[in-house]
Amino acid sequence: MTTQADPFIAAARTFLRNLDKARRRARIYPPEHPYVRESQELLAGALDELILVRDSVTLSISEGDVFIEGRHIPDDDGMMEHMISDLARRDLVSITFLPGISGDELMAFIVLSVAKPPDLEALGGIKAALERKRVRRVLIGRKSLALSTEEQPEQQAETTRVSRGVYRTAVQAVIQAFAEASGRETISLELVDGVARMLVSGVLQHPDTFLGLSAMKDFHEYTFYHSVNVAILSMLMGSKLHFHESLLHTVGVAALLHDLGKVQMPLEILDKPGKLTQDEFEYMKSHAPEGARILTEQGANPLAVVTAAQHHVHFDHHGYPDYDVPGGLHFISHLVTIVDVYDALTSDRSYRTSMLPDRAMQIIIEGRGTTFHPTLTKVFANLTGMFPVGTLVELDTGELAVVCKPNPGDIYRPQAKVLAEPCGESRAFRAVDLAERDADGAYLRSIVRSIDPRESEINVADYL
Repeated sequence: MTTQADPFIAAARTFLRNLDKARRRARIYPPEHPYVRESQELLAGALDELILVRDSVTLSISEGDVFIEGRHIPDDDGMMEHMISDLARRDLVSITFLPGISGDELMAFIVLSVAKPPDLEALGGIKAALERKRVRRVLIGRKSLALSTEEQPEQQAETTRVSRGVYRTAVQAVIQAFAEASGRETISLELVDGVARMLVSGVLQHPDTFLGLSAMKDFHEYTFYHSVNVAILSMLMGSKLHFHESLLHTVGVAALLHDLGKVQMPLEILDKPGKLTQDEFEYMKSHAPEGARILTEQGANPLAVVTAAQHHVHFDHHGYPDYDVPGGLHFISHLVTIVDVYDALTSDRSYRTSMLPDRAMQIIIEGRGTTFHPTLTKVFANLTGMFPVGTLVELDTGELAVVCKPNPGDIYRPQAKVLAEPCGESRAFRAVDLAERDADGAYLRSIVRSIDPRESEINVADYL
């Protein structure tokens, strides 16, 4: 798949080149200079071309990469490296351009985007500066996904209680949607839509809590829990990529319904304890196009249709079904593929027991560039860490601990809850940071290995 074959990627690269040129000229010349005006007009034209196929255009930066409308824009010639770092220094990591933006608004944005950070700070930040200039059609998103919110124990308990209620509601909504699809009834898409909005709110306000909830499993209702977990992890990845809330919501709906085609699969195939025969496997593979067909007939969001059809195709197109369409796979399909495989690997199935989370993460990383989108694999690893939330680990101190929070600075050293009585009834614990060092610079604790919680009769969900 080449960027030249994809008109959207080509248009996005043109937009970025013109943005870079406009910002460079605005550093040298005043706004009224012909060079700056010319660059602003070229940028406006490139933006109009993108807005023709999108209701708005969101540029976001994450992990040193740039995305337009959630799609990774390759920097094949290194032209964007300086601009990416320069925008990030000004907290411009998520910028949404709305239809109808005027030339004056675009010029004001260009000028402010090259202002010195101390000058922007004196104006109250880039948002306040844009408001003073009456720039209404450029929206600046949050800096980053905040994976920590300090709460008192009572607040944490209430947050957990409410969040688990949202999770259960989401599971029930998926159960209802699947039942309606199985009975060839009209699916309550409004219910799914509302649940997705609840999940977006939870993911943005309490990302740690929802990251922990994504470790929830139920063998007997695997498909439904799996759908909710995939939705949560997909939205957390989208938030990490600074997706606009409206796009996060659409991603949530698509992820909740990505496996809808399984309603047409017989239980003797879905729950078969042994290996599927070739004929059974071929039939199972039909759940992807079948899900797309059902969602199309139901009038679902086009992204949900595309995600259902493509989530098993793989980055190198060696999955299923056979897919050879100009422009390649949708970026969100790549995203859902990663979390779909991860959650499946870490869940008990009729034909195998669940895999330990760190081993599942290793498989995801080993598939980078073949099964999985390489940039999104990196984003997922930074989101979850090499020892994802919910992993039971043994420390070099002899203690047992449950990983409760990733460390973006070191994916091998998360925060964890050391269990006071690992084999008893108590849920007492103390929180530790595995990145903490002593006065000599040595780590106080390190992970020796992950442990299957069933071996120690520990319910890790009690500590999340």
